[in-house]
Amino acid sequence: MTTSHSAGGQAIGYYYQVVYALYHLFQGSDELQIAIERADDIETIDKKGLLQLVQTKHHQNTDARISNSSIDLWKTLSIWSSYLESGMFLPENTLLLLVTTASASPNSIPFLLSQDQRDTNKVLDKIITYTNSTKSDDIKRYASVFLQLKEKHQKMLIQSIKILDRSCNITDIGSDIAAKFHGTHKEHREPVYQALLGWWFERLTSHLFDRSVNFISKDEVVDRLAIINDNYKKGQLPSPSESEVEFPQIADLSRDQRKFIRQLQAIGVGDRRILNAMYDHDRAVTDRTHWARTKLMFENDFNRFDDSLTREWVECFEGTIEKYILEHRKMIEAIDDDECKLLGQEIYNRAYSMTVSIIGKSPLPHIPRGSLHMLANASPSRIGWHPRFQELFDSTSVEAKDVKP
Repeated sequence: MTTSHSAGGQAIGYYYQVVYALYHLFQGSDELQIAIERADDIETIDKKGLLQLVQTKHHQNTDARISNSSIDLWKTLSIWSSYLESGMFLPENTLLLLVTTASASPNSIPFLLSQDQRDTNKVLDKIITYTNSTKSDDIKRYASVFLQLKEKHQKMLIQSIKILDRSCNITDIGSDIAAKFHGTHKEHREPVYQALLGWWFERLTSHLFDRSVNFISKDEVVDRLAIINDNYKKGQLPSPSESEVEFPQIADLSRDQRKFIRQLQAIGVGDRRILNAMYDHDRAVTDRTHWARTKLMFENDFNRFDDSLTREWVECFEGTIEKYILEHRKMIEAIDDDECKLLGQEIYNRAYSMTVSIIGKSPLPHIPRGSLHMLANASPSRIGWHPRFQELFDSTSVEAKDVKP
């Protein structure tokens, strides 16, 4: 039976594998190439042909130990023994890494395998002695694959293995990766890391889905990091929405009853422009959420930006209305529906070209546009386009369904 606790542990284990792969890349040489779920959890190769097969084992318990009785040890040894027996790798050209957040118990087999200098005969004797004495059927089963190897192959395998105990855990690994971003300003490292991690997950998803046999080069990752860094140097905030938000379809419009959409319909904006507005809105929500989560912007920053947008909208809205009244000698209450739509579209078109900086940076166009729609979607609406938008959308006496599109 799979419990929620064990399922959660498995999910963290998979997540750790993916993030550790990124960490491992930054630890390696510039020519390193990497793949996951190919021959092993993680597989790398460098320009000299050195192959690394990596097994990752994450433990939520910070006091976890890896000892002679740990299944992690014997299961991994069994896998690598079968690989060697089938000729999948050459021991003299291969480094076998068992990465674990657990600590190796003193004088145990894992402890000996964590040392750069080890007595191969001593390790082999310990393995044979322990497997002969253990009462665990699982350990005996896993160890049998190793014990069936010829002695010279057993020793070659032992020489190829390195256990990296006390490895960084899931909560610390992000900061360890970000510390490798030497060309990134210190205050930008966390959001840059989050942006790179989002791309990395997407890249590996494509890699796995396509069942690609190709490796991903470190150069590709470093190039992506440079692009993200350039966005900061140019005064732009990262925009994960570019890859995360899909452009809406006409079918989406018929089902979507959000207030900002109904506001646009009330002034006769066409379906194609409304789809653009939906896209801008959803991208702005995604990016703003990302900036808040990565602490690139705080609540006060968003409030100041929205207040600036609102002030610009007031100038646009009131200026357009006042000009109309002066030219037509007619108060708003006397304007018919068609005239209201024309006025509303003029207000909307002017507002859509507004440029407002955000924490001193020039945002991509969808940010002010989408944020305007967020303000129009608020309850009550902070802004609107129809000259009588408050009466139409925020009055308790008039329902939205009574608004003519």
